[in-house]
Amino acid sequence: MRPKLKAFTLVELLVVIGIIAVLVAILLPALMNARESAQTVKCLSNLRQIGIGIRVYASSNKDTIPPLYTFDFLGGGMVRGGYWATILNETKTMPTGVTSLSNNVFMCPSAHDMRVDAFWSYARTRTSNTGFFRMQGTNPNGSQDVNISYAANGMNIGTFSAAGQIWWTSNPKYWCELFPFVPTTRFGANPVPKPNKLSKIRRSTTVPLVFDGLAMHDMVPAQFQLRHGRQNGLEKERLCNMVFADGHAASVPGSRLPKPGDNLWGDPAGIMSTRVYAVKLAVGER
Repeated sequence: MRPKLKAFTLVELLVVIGIIAVLVAILLPALMNARESAQTVKCLSNLRQIGIGIRVYASSNKDTIPPLYTFDFLGGGMVRGGYWATILNETKTMPTGVTSLSNNVFMCPSAHDMRVDAFWSYARTRTSNTGFFRMQGTNPNGSQDVNISYAANGMNIGTFSAAGQIWWTSNPKYWCELFPFVPTTRFGANPVPKPNKLSKIRRSTTVPLVFDGLAMHDMVPAQFQLRHGRQNGLEKERLCNMVFADGHAASVPGSRLPKPGDNLWGDPAGIMSTRVYAVKLAVGER
């Protein structure tokens, strides 16, 4: 006689599938939160390393940080290798995986894997989670190019007047307090301000150097990209990671960052000691 085979009934099978579905529904948010936490930690680690790299570069270059970029007026474009990140890479101050998307300290792990070609582009919204730029290195074969999904706290060359001042104020004293990264030019008719000494930034704990964003600050609130925190929550619950001039890195909630509609074009002389500067513009921590 053949032994009687035991098998699941259809009802039992459906019960098991239902239990598995419930467990997945319970565990999935926890797994997603754990993944997001890991990416946030990795991003903050990247920014701390970038902060260290900038300080190391400054210590070897008269206490100044690398230029935001170098523009050649005769050539009509950006100078290869003249970006701040390519300078850190090519001077061996902070060698990186160059065009790698994974082994690259200049890439936020939460940024979209999408290349943006125009360095002067602006993000659409604070939550659009922009991709990365490819900054061209000195070597034309692309071996020194750097993929980067972080923004520098600086302003475009068009912001400065013929006298090298920030165009909306007659007092150039404060520009370096707000935007430490300065573009440089070749064969330019209009000068740009000389970079301030890194150690002279008075509010180094509140002035960011580099942050989750697209290209540069450039007085555009959407450049602060809220890539971390509750991505399905409100903007104020999302976070933007950044490294400050004193070297510490932190996650700053959207509620304490410039928002669409905020007027950031005040006179620096008048806002240096106000809440607008400390919280809205320089993204200070309280």
